[in-house]
Amino acid sequence: MLSQLLQAESTERNIRSIRYQTQAARFPIQRHLQGFDFSQSKVDQHVIHQLATTEFTAAAQNLVLVGGTGTGKTHLAIAIGI
Repeated sequence: MLSQLLQAESTERNIRSIRYQTQAARFPIQRHLQGFDFSQSKVDQHVIHQLATTEFTAAAQNLVLVGGTGTGKTHLAIAIGI
């Protein structure tokens, strides 16, 4: 029983931490990769899903999305951030 209570407390703390970090990031709207239409954009779906693992942050690398208006840069940046 004690183990289950500790696990529940740990899970709750993780959820609160993620909620706080998302609010601190001040994303204007919630976006997810599942909602992105890769058929309407010239971005490489494999590269985007690789970036979504956020492994680049462990190497202290930045992510810069460049493209014209309406290409999905903001959608992808928020989805990767979340």
